[in-house]
Amino acid sequence: MIMRQELSSPDIPMRNVINALSLKFKDLSDDDVVRLTQAVELERRTVQTPDKWQAVLAALRPRLNDIRPPRIPSLTRQFFKPIEDMLIDGRRGEKRLGQIDRSSLMPIWNWLQNSSVGSEIDAAQSHFVKDGSAPRLEKIETILRPLRDAARKAMVKALDDSDHDMRKSRLLAGALGGPKALEDFREFALALSVSDQLLTLQSQLEARFDDVTNQHIELARNSFHAIDHVNPKASYLVPMIFLGRLTHPWEVLRLASAVSRLHTEELLMSTDFRIVCDRLLDLLREEQSAFDRAPDTEARKLIVHLRSFVDIYSGISQVIPIKKQSELGRRLLECRNKFSDQIAGRVKSLSRFINDSIPEVYVAPEPSGSDDAGILEVSDLCGLEENISAMADFIVEVSRLSHRTNLYFGIDQDVRHLNAALDKRLIALTLAYRQRGSMPTDMLDQYYTILESAFCKFAGSEAVDRLKTVKPS
Repeated sequence: MIMRQELSSPDIPMRNVINALSLKFKDLSDDDVVRLTQAVELERRTVQTPDKWQAVLAALRPRLNDIRPPRIPSLTRQFFKPIEDMLIDGRRGEKRLGQIDRSSLMPIWNWLQNSSVGSEIDAAQSHFVKDGSAPRLEKIETILRPLRDAARKAMVKALDDSDHDMRKSRLLAGALGGPKALEDFREFALALSVSDQLLTLQSQLEARFDDVTNQHIELARNSFHAIDHVNPKASYLVPMIFLGRLTHPWEVLRLASAVSRLHTEELLMSTDFRIVCDRLLDLLREEQSAFDRAPDTEARKLIVHLRSFVDIYSGISQVIPIKKQSELGRRLLECRNKFSDQIAGRVKSLSRFINDSIPEVYVAPEPSGSDDAGILEVSDLCGLEENISAMADFIVEVSRLSHRTNLYFGIDQDVRHLNAALDKRLIALTLAYRQRGSMPTDMLDQYYTILESAFCKFAGSEAVDRLKTVKPS
């Protein structure tokens, strides 16, 4: 399954390897993903080039994020466990609180190894032997608790020095990978100050869940209380852990009742939940960006991003009442309006593509005294059906969601124009079948199939019934 030659070739960029492997792993069963992950994790601890296997794990990560299987303990994984729900793969834009780029972890680890806690790391590592075995989790935490505390003290001291000395700040940022990585370093130090409380919360939460229940709210309330006693500045990490595990991210807003009986957007924007609101708005923008990057020919992807945006937007609105003139209301409205413009532009573009791709059927009139039927002059139709069908599905889904939600995409006129164009082709196709004679029936049938893939999705039942009468039985 894994192409060892490809992994060991120095001529293939690692990013290309990861992308290629991701496609291979996409269709694996959950059990196969778990078995493969465990095999790779064991092998990378005994080989001399663990970075090659790291590429395989990077390709598996989208699947691992979905199924959250038990992982083989390693010192680094267990050390960074308190922030595992806040990790992201590849940061776009500025550093956001509650998000730590996975690429920042090894530079932090390397910095710690070269710091005053290097000997303690070596001592802890001795408990993880190279044959892949590891101590029980209870013992691991006994080992890691003093290590995390020592690491936090070393990091806080380094940050304090860098905050008062620009040269030291530049040196620390350089060692970690830049200013954004330095901010990840700072947030990890904060998380370490409440690592026991975060680990307790993680152990009591499901790996993945859809909705926030009363039990979750009580758990959040207890976690807020426990963290407030240690370091109130870290309390925003509680909803971020929930957010990392929720399949419906907007549900995290229900946790606001854990800190107040006032379940209002004013509460959200004036507490640590503001960071959560920022993250949800980021999710909306990420769907917008992904939608914008997808080409017209990948209409199935467009549908995925469309549904995701609508789910998040509608979810936020359902969980908490939003006032249009409030700060959150204005920011949501700005996202919605921008996305509506994107949708309208894309529908116009796809309608034009469908209209241009389904050629006009021209039937030459029969010459007087000739037995020959007219000639169907039509361009090559190969490969059009799937593309047009997917584009038609997208336009129909936009229309459906526009009527189901309070989102208005303004596509009715484009759909009417497309319907009129398809209806015109239907009339011409009817004439072509009547005069087919020696005309290429197989081409007529192919044209009918393509027209049907689009027309049946837009037209009313009466027009669809008419389409069914066009093709001779």
